[in-house]
Amino acid sequence: MRNIFYPNSGLRPWAAGAVVRTILVCLGVGVLGCSSPDNDLPPIQLEGELIRYASNAEICPATVTESEAWVRAVAGALQIDDSELLPITYYQLQAAEIADHCPPGGAACAEISGQGIAVYATSPLNKHELVHAIHLSVWDRRPPLLEEGLATVFDDELPQWLPVQVDPEKLADLVEVESAADDINVYTVGAYMTYWILFEQGASSVHALWDMVEAEMSASGFSEMFPGAVGLTLEELLSAADGMPACQITTCLGAPLPWTQGIWSMEGPGGCGDDRVVGMVTDEVEIYLKQELVEISQPGTYTLSTEFGAASIVACGQRCSGLGAGAFTAAAAFEDQPVEVVLELGVYRVEAQSVTKSTGFELQLISSG
Repeated sequence: MRNIFYPNSGLRPWAAGAVVRTILVCLGVGVLGCSSPDNDLPPIQLEGELIRYASNAEICPATVTESEAWVRAVAGALQIDDSELLPITYYQLQAAEIADHCPPGGAACAEISGQGIAVYATSPLNKHELVHAIHLSVWDRRPPLLEEGLATVFDDELPQWLPVQVDPEKLADLVEVESAADDINVYTVGAYMTYWILFEQGASSVHALWDMVEAEMSASGFSEMFPGAVGLTLEELLSAADGMPACQITTCLGAPLPWTQGIWSMEGPGGCGDDRVVGMVTDEVEIYLKQELVEISQPGTYTLSTEFGAASIVACGQRCSGLGAGAFTAAAAFEDQPVEVVLELGVYRVEAQSVTKSTGFELQLISSG
């Protein structure tokens, strides 16, 4: 049995690189420019109310419902109504096929296509691109500092710390970057700025900033406009952050599963027949992902274990709880390798992963105190 996380990182196969990966991502109508010919695209396989999936692989049916729920939740957090979201066609492609639709070296991209949004990605659930689909539904082009910052801060596939040290002048200068490929700092600094606007002023200020910023804007113009949208100057925002790191925001869906006699447990993904499993099956690979929530009412040390595959736990929402190791805020456990985590009061997301259709394996969370 091979780990479906990369060694010592807590990564799942399609999330490898997370924040680093996004430097190769194209925002479809952006300066990098995606090319999206209709020839040789895979057929539509599944259709939901908002998202339809096209793939030559078998896509687990719950991938559609889980993706739609996640997109709606993130849109809601940004005060974007369901009625404003454009329909999304998600093309799950082979890596070699991405080059036909995204710029050279690009790992994935999103673009306005007809009356909707097209996403091109190798994974069955690329959340970074789905965030681009959300803002493309509402706003025209914005500087990469905003576009990539928003997509990075809400991309919770592999939640990471965002330890950014930047002064107001350098932050404002980044608004003049025309292409994310010209300066990858637009990802982390943009995410850092967005995180602290949300934390200090709320989603309405992020919405106001996007309403007021123009696609091409000078650093001085951005600095002058910023207080009118956000309610704080750039200096005041960074002073409020006080050098503390930001983190990618974890969007959690559903209600927590109950505890039974001091043990919280969930069934791991057993294939596409499970109505909560996101994943895909090809001749070469099987990938299954399932998430559930647990509520912690007694803070302390807990042990997360899994009988099979891999598991991780991360705090829901905007709390940068230091659960994981290194850059990651998610703590990982593997088959026969449980992990101890210190949990505060609140709700957490537990994620189970598998690369086979094994059934009947269980994940457990037990108090170690």
